[in-house]
Amino acid sequence: MTRRFLALLPLLVLLLAGCATAPAMPDHATDVPGIVLQDDGTAAAEAEAEERAATRGRRGVGIGDYALTVPKNLVWWPWKIIGGGGRGFVDGIGAGFDDNRMPILGLLFSPVNAAIGLVTGLGVGVVSEPGVIGPRTPFGRTMGIPTQRPTPIWWLPQ
Repeated sequence: MTRRFLALLPLLVLLLAGCATAPAMPDHATDVPGIVLQDDGTAAAEAEAEERAATRGRRGVGIGDYALTVPKNLVWWPWKIIGGGGRGFVDGIGAGFDDNRMPILGLLFSPVNAAIGLVTGLGVGVVSEPGVIGPRTPFGRTMGIPTQRPTPIWWLPQ
């Protein structure tokens, strides 16, 4: 009995590996067309709690914060341009494989799409906000902006 079970165990694992779990239900009610739901204030309370957590332990801006603005900007400017270009490169290639497009055309035109996306991403990186990191700017969150902001690809419908 044990030998049969051990022999069938890999088959059972492979069989159950393809099972999907149901997504978790949201805690808050969803939007229903024609019905306006009142805000129970949790969104404002959560935003306030996040703000307090972000500024916990900081009583104000000191001389060290002002001294670090130049090195932070020396890191920020190249990163915002390179990160925006990289995101544009990826978005450009992905634009060729949209739902309503033929995959073979996306594959054939992927070098062109990558080049256009790279140039667009570099341009978006140059003009994106914030232009300069100040002493009160959250540096860690700001460094994530270039890779999170989608690049507007001109041939995609908005």
